[in-house]
Amino acid sequence: AWIRIEGLKEPVADFVDHLCREAGVWLEAGTTYGDEGKGCVRLNLGTSRALLREALERIRKYCTGKT
Repeated sequence: AWIRIEGLKEPVADFVDHLCREAGVWLEAGTTYGDEGKGCVRLNLGTSRALLREALERIRKYCTGKT
């Protein structure tokens, strides 16, 4: 899934790195796939619903600062 993210206070690549290290969720910066991916991240949906639900909850907590 391509997710458009805008209004970050940090570059997308830094956001992706911090999310991986701090929340344990690996997204890819859209620019990995070319200029068309600028301002986006990619989330691989090829997993179980339970793991996807867990990843989305971790992203939510990371982005809202709630643990």
